[in-house]
Amino acid sequence: MSRKIALGTAQLGLNYGVTNKNGKVDFQEAKVIIDFLLKNGIKDFDTAQGYGDSEIMLGKLLPKGDNINITTKMQACEEIMFDNMSEVKWENALSQSLKNLGVDKINTLMIHNSRDLTKEGNNYLIDWLNKKKEVGQIKNIGVSIYEYEELRNINMENIDEIQVPMSIYDQRMLEDNKIEQLHKTGKIINVRSIFLQGLIVSESKNWPDKFESKYREYHRNLERYCHENKKSLVEAAMEFIESNECINSMVIGMCSLEEAKEIIEAKRRIESIVQNNYKEYKIDDYEFIDPRYWPSDKEED
Repeated sequence: MSRKIALGTAQLGLNYGVTNKNGKVDFQEAKVIIDFLLKNGIKDFDTAQGYGDSEIMLGKLLPKGDNINITTKMQACEEIMFDNMSEVKWENALSQSLKNLGVDKINTLMIHNSRDLTKEGNNYLIDWLNKKKEVGQIKNIGVSIYEYEELRNINMENIDEIQVPMSIYDQRMLEDNKIEQLHKTGKIINVRSIFLQGLIVSESKNWPDKFESKYREYHRNLERYCHENKKSLVEAAMEFIESNECINSMVIGMCSLEEAKEIIEAKRRIESIVQNNYKEYKIDDYEFIDPRYWPSDKEED
């Protein structure tokens, strides 16, 4: 089965992405991108309550119907513990998301901060999420993580879907067969940050100055590989993900119709020639592969 593409919509509501020079995508450009994706069979859309007005944008631009799969992420909860009154806040937030999106149900409601599933009283949150499944407002319960270790203290019995960062440079989820183990338990696995906020698909000479020369040299090695094998950086980044059969979808942000066309065309090309020769490009340095540790302009996805 081929990996699906899901549109990541942080750029529709925020000035997001370290290589994004144009800022938030305006309404007309977003419409052109989404119309193009729909015509090319893309039906999965990933947003969040914390992505500015991206939910509202999707609500205006997406057709209504059961063939559109929407994932939204809950805001991280400020409370240090939950009780039977916490449900009111969650209920109001979900109701607002559904109103923003113009729907009465969504495919997945995802916990944006996994720590919420380990707080005292987390059973109240799980019970509420299961009630939302029972009444049909959500199909799946998901959690977004940065590191596999976050899952160790979570009761995975109630989790249907997991979103993880993965890229040619960030191969942590492949170590010790982590992703295979999750897949065997029936979890739906979606990956984000496959372009590492655009760094992987940009030439190193165009990177922001804050990235050290050693990281640029890492990338020049990949650039040389792509040049020698007559493939684009976009193709390489997507081919790495496409080669893993445990993955359901790759969440990709797009800032223009040109980017959307490049991604769709790359997907078509790699589906017939997928190979995984990228293990040697793995980087273990957290200060590079995890945007939370970048020198400035720290952004979470």
